[in-house]
Amino acid sequence: MTSNEALMEFRAWLKSSYYRPATLVTITAHLRPFWAWLSSEGITDLRLVTQSILERYAVQVQRRPVCQGARINLLYAVKKLFHFLVESNQLLIDPAVRLPSLKLGVQLPRPTLTREEIQKLFAQPNTSLLHGIRDRAILELLYSTGIRSGEAVLLTVYDVDLSAGLLKVRHGKGGRSRVVPIGREAAKWLKEYLEKIRPRQNRLRPHERALFLIPTGHACCQRTLEKAVRRYARMAKIKKRVTCHTFRHTCATHLLEAGADICAIQALLGHRRLSTTQIYTRLRPVDVKAMHQRTHPREVARPLRE
Repeated sequence: MTSNEALMEFRAWLKSSYYRPATLVTITAHLRPFWAWLSSEGITDLRLVTQSILERYAVQVQRRPVCQGARINLLYAVKKLFHFLVESNQLLIDPAVRLPSLKLGVQLPRPTLTREEIQKLFAQPNTSLLHGIRDRAILELLYSTGIRSGEAVLLTVYDVDLSAGLLKVRHGKGGRSRVVPIGREAAKWLKEYLEKIRPRQNRLRPHERALFLIPTGHACCQRTLEKAVRRYARMAKIKKRVTCHTFRHTCATHLLEAGADICAIQALLGHRRLSTTQIYTRLRPVDVKAMHQRTHPREVARPLRE
């Protein structure tokens, strides 16, 4: 099996597994060094690749003058490729199963926004304009639910249930879906957007079902969201680097500060592993301790009377 044949089938499999187009492009790019290395080794058939061959490639990857995150991605792409070949019954044994998994040092989320900064940022959209109401609804939703910008632009009008205060995220990371609550403020601005703004924009493209639209009636894209967030952060004179993902980190941090259960935050954010969510506890260790003292039975129990 040649690399081109494998790549075409691999991409089709990833697509059927609900990987995003950007992820497909990234994984393909991370496989290019592997194809080049196999060619230099005189290997043209993936069925001839053994564990020892992949171990030699892993050594080459670790010597590459790139950051540790890039090395991890290079090996991840190879592991994913051979996992697919086994899953599709093109290989009996996975030679990449023992491929070393490089570890990235604990990466704390970028600086989050304070409650005062959030309020300043929310005050920036001009809600006397059509796009201002849409942008306020987007900002409120990102902060209220902690959804990713990529998840936000894939929402449809059928994913919002304002009466129940729930949002269906159908296209989460790794193809996983989840239901998240919508806060009162976010629901209020979403209702105004859906009743007053979206119907006007939807006239140009009546079959468009995306939740957030641009004036032409087309679906809003991630770049539009990111540009809007950066613009409003500048208008609010916030010195931190603010992106759509900042709202996700801020949502999780503020919930943790308020004493929310870490497992509940994990479910809200759609993290597969609890360890990913637990990174936020490193941001507010004092607050976590205070929550323990406030809620643990041995801390709050009254002393027994003599």
